[in-house]
Amino acid sequence: MSDPQQVSAAARHERLLLRLLIFARTATLCQAAVSLGLTWRQLTEPLLAAALLGLLIAENIILIRGLRRRDGLGRQLLATLDVGLGMAALFAIMAMLKHTAIPDTDNFLYPYTVASMSVIGLVYRRFPAVLLIPTLAAAGYLGATLVRFGPRTTVDLLTNVITYWAWAVASWFVAARFRKLSAELDQARDAAAAREAELARERECSRHQRELHVVQLTMAQRERERTMLSRDLHDHVLQTLEFMGREDWISDTR
Repeated sequence: MSDPQQVSAAARHERLLLRLLIFARTATLCQAAVSLGLTWRQLTEPLLAAALLGLLIAENIILIRGLRRRDGLGRQLLATLDVGLGMAALFAIMAMLKHTAIPDTDNFLYPYTVASMSVIGLVYRRFPAVLLIPTLAAAGYLGATLVRFGPRTTVDLLTNVITYWAWAVASWFVAARFRKLSAELDQARDAAAAREAELARERECSRHQRELHVVQLTMAQRERERTMLSRDLHDHVLQTLEFMGREDWISDTR
């Protein structure tokens, strides 16, 4: 198990973004299940619609596992396939709606396809791609609605179209802010670690210098002691010789 202190802020924030995606997907899938029950009678093939919803649930499990294990182009490919599958299911439900249905509200997969734009904002780093994919999705939704139900454009339909861009741009902005903050935190942590290592080296160097100073002081003290001992011995020998010379213990014979 990895030490939490060793995990970069970027990795922690990526996991947080993935959890937010899981939460958004779970909420929209639950909403789709409830909406399916409410619009059951507006569908020509409700059982097939329920099967499509089950397929999307299974696909989401595969998507989340793939996003955890992949990076870069692999994640982008998974996100693009996810949006494509969601839009295909949306078109299928559109074809199953009865002519008496209200296309703006009775297509229970519309909120799910809008929420699927969040994965585009989280996975794609370049803003043009974040705008292109929801543009294609919005155009497909609008075109399928007009083909199936005719030119019954309403304010709700236009709002639905705009919402595709709103989810993609909002999720991209949140992800970009998180990643910028992650980079700043990792840089600050690396700088702090480098400073701590430098301080540790300085403390070690100071410790060696103190130890060397103590050794030098000890050697100087011993040198002074040897000097004093030599001087004492020298003085005592001269005094002894002088005393012996005065007492005629030593004769000067030639």
